[in-house]
Amino acid sequence: MENLVTVVVTSYNHSNYIEECIQSIFSQTFSKLELIIIDDASTDDSVEKIKKLLLNSPFPAEKIFLTKNGGLVNARNIALSRKLSKYVLFVDSDNYLPRDYIEKLYVLAEKTNKDIIYADLKEANSDKTFMKAREYSLESLLLGNYIDSCSLIRTDIIGNIRYDTFLNYKKLEDYDFVLNLIIRNNAQSLYCKDTYLNYRVLSNSLSRQGNHNSEQYYYEIYLYIISKFLDLIPNEINYTLKTTILGMEKRIFDLVTHLSDVTNYVLDLEKNNQTLDQKNITLSEKYKEEIENHRAELINEKISLNYQTKKMKNCQIY
Repeated sequence: MENLVTVVVTSYNHSNYIEECIQSIFSQTFSKLELIIIDDASTDDSVEKIKKLLLNSPFPAEKIFLTKNGGLVNARNIALSRKLSKYVLFVDSDNYLPRDYIEKLYVLAEKTNKDIIYADLKEANSDKTFMKAREYSLESLLLGNYIDSCSLIRTDIIGNIRYDTFLNYKKLEDYDFVLNLIIRNNAQSLYCKDTYLNYRVLSNSLSRQGNHNSEQYYYEIYLYIISKFLDLIPNEINYTLKTTILGMEKRIFDLVTHLSDVTNYVLDLEKNNQTLDQKNITLSEKYKEEIENHRAELINEKISLNYQTKKMKNCQIY
């Protein structure tokens, strides 16, 4: 049986999730698959779990266990150096697929003769949408990515395109790869609305650590990627940069306005707190006076009570 899709799973220290990921591939309704699993020198027990799981693989499977961590970009480029099927699908080992995910992407690719079929991302074990994709246009894609790496890609459109090693251990390597396929190799993309990837949002992922999660860092990488295509599509890139800059200026204006509003709010709070503090002082003095008066009244009442008691006793004596 001819294998029509090569599924490439890249793994690194995802022992808690690797079984769910691989089992979701084993249970696909589309069976003309082959599997390549590349473990990037995990320090947990991922390798042991992978070995055990592959004993029951329903289709051909190749395992590659790297002895030195080389990063996601390196792992995917290793896969691209292999002889692949008609289509390739990259899956990160912390994510998992619905049972008919590959079938729906494959059928749509064959029906439309498109090169990249992509879908939405849904948060794993949740009904929440993590990333809502949209109908493809180069103009919209240049403004921001909505094509995930777990898309079905026609292998012969890849040619000599590889993941950019400069982006290793950084972010947006998928975005760069897809843009290269589209702009340099004229890959045609299509949105599949009938399925989704179960995407796991991990707090310890590289993109969420340190400055990787800052907007400044994002735009530095984004501009690095976009500038690659300035000579190929200058008008589109200039329009994109202009739109992005205008968008950033609006965000800055909104942030400044928000900061001004927050500043005024804080000043009002401080003013109100001062007034409140003054009121509290006034109230405190008032209550203190009332307490002292009440205390005096109690003392007088006690004196009076003592006097009355003594008087009563005296009366009894008499």
